[in-house]
Amino acid sequence: MNGTLPETYSRKRASLGMIALNQMHYTNPYVVAAWSFFFPGFGYIILGEYIQGWMLFLWELLVNVRANFNTAIVLAFTGKFHESADVLAAHGDYWILLYAAVYVYSVLGSYRLAVEANNMFTLAYEENAPIEVFKINAFQFNFFNKKDPWMGAFWSLLMPGLGEMYLRRFTSALFSLGWWMAIVHFSHVLPAMVYTFTGHFRQAVSVLNTEWLLYLPSMYGFAFYNAYVSIVEQDKVFEQQQANYLQQQYQSPSFPIHLHAEEADAMRIVSTFDHSLYLEKAIVHIEKLGIQKTQMFAVPIKKRKQMPGMSLDSLHHSDGKSFFDVPSLLAAFFCALGTIYGFALYWGPVLWGMIGFAGGFLLGAIIKLLTMKPWSNHPGTRPKTEVVLMIDCKKEEAAQLEQILWSNQAFGVAKVGTD
Repeated sequence: MNGTLPETYSRKRASLGMIALNQMHYTNPYVVAAWSFFFPGFGYIILGEYIQGWMLFLWELLVNVRANFNTAIVLAFTGKFHESADVLAAHGDYWILLYAAVYVYSVLGSYRLAVEANNMFTLAYEENAPIEVFKINAFQFNFFNKKDPWMGAFWSLLMPGLGEMYLRRFTSALFSLGWWMAIVHFSHVLPAMVYTFTGHFRQAVSVLNTEWLLYLPSMYGFAFYNAYVSIVEQDKVFEQQQANYLQQQYQSPSFPIHLHAEEADAMRIVSTFDHSLYLEKAIVHIEKLGIQKTQMFAVPIKKRKQMPGMSLDSLHHSDGKSFFDVPSLLAAFFCALGTIYGFALYWGPVLWGMIGFAGGFLLGAIIKLLTMKPWSNHPGTRPKTEVVLMIDCKKEEAAQLEQILWSNQAFGVAKVGTD
C-alpha cells in the first residue's frame, strides 16, 4: 500500500472546528437506545447529533418539570399511587400528556439513526478521506491528538462536562457544565450531601427537590461513559490520519530493502513507536540533520483484529462493543433506584444513590466478565508497537539519531550495520 488517496470523497469521518470537534464511529444501536430511554437526547449525543440531542434534553427538562413526572415516579415506586396520580394532575395542566410521543421518538429514532450512522461510518472508513487535524486563529487553537480515555472518564466523574473540556469539545462542555450546575442547584443536592455525611439523614431528605434530583443519576453515568467512548474514538481518528501521512511521505519506492554492502559506513536504525505527536517531532528533528525522506521508511502496523468475544477494553476495536456499556447503564439505573427508595430508607437518597451507582457498576462488570470470551491467550494484553520507523544513515550519525528517537518516546531502537 503506498498511501495514495482518491482525489474526491463523498463522506467525512471527522470534522474539526475552532471550539468543537466531531467524528463518526461505530456504535451499538441497543446501547444508544438505552441511553435515550434513560434521558431523551443522550443517544443522539453519543452519535454526534448534538443539535437533536440538546433539543431533546431541553424538552425533557421542560416537560418533565412542568408535569412533575419525576416526583410522580418516586411516589409510585414507594407505593403512594394515589399521590402519584394527584401530582401528575396538579393545577389541571396535564403536561404529562405531551410526554409519550417525543419520548418514544427519542428511543426509536436514536436506534434507527445509529443503524444508519453505522452504515455511513463504514463507507467513510473504507473511503479513508484525509482529516484536518489542526486549526488556529487569533483567539484559539484546536487539534486532534491521542488522549487517555481514563483521564476523561475521571474528570467526568469529578464534574460532568470536564471530560468534554479535556477532549476540547468546548461547546458541549459549556452545555454540560451549565446544565449540571443548574440541576445541582435546583435539586439542593449539595446541602443534602452535607447533612448526609454528618449523619442528619432526615434533614437531607427534607431539603431535596425530588423533581430535579432524579436527573442526576442519568447525567452522571452518561458523562462517564460518553467521555470514555469519545476519547477512544478520537484516538482512532488520529491514528488513522497519522498512518495515512506516514504512508504518503515515508514509504518511498527507492528505499532499499537491504543495506548496500559496498558502503562500509552504512547503518540502519530501526525504531518502534506508538501513534503520537512525538513520532512526528522525531521525524522533523531527523530531517533537520540532513536525513532525506527517501532515507526513511515508516510502516504503520495494523492492530490485531478482535476475535469472537471481547477483551477487557474492546472499545479500542471498531465493533461498537465495550466492557463499560452494561456497567455504565446499570450504574445509572441502580443509582436512580437507590435515589428513589432512599426517600423511604434510613440513610436517605444521597447515600443510597451512591451505593446504587457503585453496586450497579460492579454488577455490570461481573456480568460482562462472566459473559465475555477471551480473545487471546493473554487476556488484557495488547501489542504496544503501532509504527515501525527505519532510517538509513552513516555510522557517525547513528548516535545522534538514537538520542532523538529515545527523547521522543520510542518504545525500542536497534542498529543494523554492514559489518
